[in-house]
Amino acid sequence: MLDKIKSLFSKKSVSIYQTEFNSAVKLTNKLCLGNYKYFKNSNFSYFDDQENVLNLIRFLKSEGWDIRNLKLDRECLTIHYNIKQYIDEFYKIDSILTIGYIESSHDKQFYESIEQRLSNLENPINSAENHLIHAWLTLPNLEILDFTYFTTEAVKTNNPERYGHVFAKHGDDDLLHRYKPQLVGVEYLIKAGYVKNQ
Repeated sequence: MLDKIKSLFSKKSVSIYQTEFNSAVKLTNKLCLGNYKYFKNSNFSYFDDQENVLNLIRFLKSEGWDIRNLKLDRECLTIHYNIKQYIDEFYKIDSILTIGYIESSHDKQFYESIEQRLSNLENPINSAENHLIHAWLTLPNLEILDFTYFTTEAVKTNNPERYGHVFAKHGDDDLLHRYKPQLVGVEYLIKAGYVKNQ
């Protein structure tokens, strides 16, 4: 009996972000919008030191992605869709474009119910209009890269010092900004009308 109790406490816990991300993967796969892999928590971090993040920023700049000089405000779909290949090359991984919203203690930013997101598959939206949606990259260890959120917020609050800041943390590590995945992959964005198939 004592061994059974010990085993309950010794198991690595599953994070909130892992559960929600893998639910988004499951739903996306069920809708035949891709065949995405589930990700697991890991003790490994791509962002374990400042130099590693700076090396990524230098690499992106060498590839023509100077984050400080790009229009990042409300460009999450375009930026993350296009920058994914460079992130994957730099880290030698297969990150996943993740679609959802951000929750804070006082509101849900970019929120649209999953029912509405699914109805967009039947009645695609007009991509020229503004929509409640956010996208970021999830890495295999469940860390998040979001190149647009802080700039979008900086524009709203007229705080230019935050322009170009990058969210680079595990999905559970920032209690002020809870990333809430709903779906994954570009296939949803194309079928729902957010981006044109190229």
